[in-house]
Amino acid sequence: MEDLYGTLGLGDKLFEASDKEIHSSYKKAALHFHPDKLGDKLTTKDKEVWLKIQTAYDTLSDPARRKKYDSSLPFEDKIPTEADINDKNFYTKLSEVFQANARFSTIKPIP
Repeated sequence: MEDLYGTLGLGDKLFEASDKEIHSSYKKAALHFHPDKLGDKLTTKDKEVWLKIQTAYDTLSDPARRKKYDSSLPFEDKIPTEADINDKNFYTKLSEVFQANARFSTIKPIP
């Protein structure tokens, strides 16, 4: 499956990207790759890039389609063992687990 967040330049944020960031990244890409902007210089590769950008935006701007896409991304389900956790590192160790599961939360931002 194609990296839709990477297509819009949001590969470092993935599911944590806000709707505003997705829209902003799409606008930047549209200004650069839109077929009307390229005019006579439009190539087949440019058309392919534009279609990927359009598909990425269509998917990520629709909440239901975005949730389905986010659910298909690779997921690290490793949880620290009790031996790895103590009073000093409890929040540090488990915050990573909570962040990894944040994409499935209906409450944004996560508590």
